[in-house]
Amino acid sequence: MRAVIYHRFRSCEPLESEKSKLEQWTAAASWTADHSEAEVVAEFNEDESQLDGRPALQAAINLCQKLNATLIIASTEAIGHGPPFYPRIASVPVIKLPPPERPVGNTKPAPLNAPSGLSLYFDNHAEQRVVDVYLCNGSDHPVTSVALQVVNASLDFTTCTLPINTTPRKGVYVTTTETKHVNQLPAKTACLITNYDILIDGDFLLISQMQWVIPNGAMVAGRAIVDKGHSAKGFVRFSIDNSA
Repeated sequence: MRAVIYHRFRSCEPLESEKSKLEQWTAAASWTADHSEAEVVAEFNEDESQLDGRPALQAAINLCQKLNATLIIASTEAIGHGPPFYPRIASVPVIKLPPPERPVGNTKPAPLNAPSGLSLYFDNHAEQRVVDVYLCNGSDHPVTSVALQVVNASLDFTTCTLPINTTPRKGVYVTTTETKHVNQLPAKTACLITNYDILIDGDFLLISQMQWVIPNGAMVAGRAIVDKGHSAKGFVRFSIDNSA
């Protein structure tokens, strides 16, 4: 098997770019170590801050076609404030390497298209089953003392012993409620609050009783009700709850 590895960086955001480069190199090295039969014939690097039709990607695809190689995409995650990468490539075999696991509380720059104010951001960066859900501050000022309640229904696969001649139960829905706290969320920043499994989580992810403090010291309340379809739509804004 021949492989061509495609990396991305963003020279206009050097700190975030270096972090992403390291993660991409680590992911690519792990993949090659697990696939000793693969011969890496070339690596291409694309500067997304100077996009002009992704010439490096096109060159990588052309080489894959010439050598009958597989295109290895080191990352599909957004770099800095840039957009995520959703490649639609059918002309050559493609493998998208998974991103590293992000812990709850992980922060990153908000996407450039984030709405103003606070919103939920469904980051389906790798088009995988599990979606990262971020609390996104698209405003020009920080917010503090954020408290939000996450109510979710998930399918729980049980191992309970059932009487003979009864229909086996494959799983039951269990509703959980968690309160998430974010002490400070800087302007144009997103914080990971939970993960959303498209297949086993219920038809809703309900965020309610959310409160936060704006720079003048005022307490603001809002809510957002989200159905499963929002995981593919990106953002859901919090509406101000005047009854709170």
